[in-house]
Amino acid sequence: MAALNMRQRRGPSTAPQCTPSTDDAAGELIHEHQHPVAVEHDGYREPVGPVTRIDSGPETMDSSLEGIVRGIEGGHMMRDGALARLRDANLQFSPGGDNVTLGHLLKEMGEIEVTYIRSLKTGKQDWSYRNDEDGLADSTARLGEWFGRLDRQMKQVLDQLTHADLQKPIDRSHGAIRTVEAQLDIYVQAQLIFLGKLVVYFKAMGTPLPNSIQQYIA
Repeated sequence: MAALNMRQRRGPSTAPQCTPSTDDAAGELIHEHQHPVAVEHDGYREPVGPVTRIDSGPETMDSSLEGIVRGIEGGHMMRDGALARLRDANLQFSPGGDNVTLGHLLKEMGEIEVTYIRSLKTGKQDWSYRNDEDGLADSTARLGEWFGRLDRQMKQVLDQLTHADLQKPIDRSHGAIRTVEAQLDIYVQAQLIFLGKLVVYFKAMGTPLPNSIQQYIA
């Protein structure tokens, strides 16, 4: 998928030893994971090898899933923090060339979240989903409301997962089969890719980044 064609990668970082603000907490949550190298397949990035294996070291299934969920929540918090700094007029910005507007980039973030939610329900990922709601990419309020609904749906799915579910297969298409656990970790990586793109747009606009994105992504 075009939205996942970013090559920027970042390794793990150490969170500051202090009582975090909400903004700082977002960065600490999303950077608790170690992410493997990824390669591109027809417009989306596929990690090479297993991701956050249950049997790697003393980590239990409970702590493994809990850590991934924290990473997902951290990414959503960073996205929301960035959206809160924007006005509707900012959504029309594009850095030029073949790049989409900032509003369409944010809409793509939501579309990707939908595909992951559905994959967890059905065991198969459909990359074709698009939200064709007129004017969605032009309104910070409507994007924020949509993100909120999607995040609640994601939470409902995650709350229903059992230990056994973590090893169920998900068909990501193109012959790529991953476990539910790996699929969740890949979604964290997808968020990091989008957040990296947001950094480019914000810097090109001269708009200050939220502290969490500035510290952990930029």
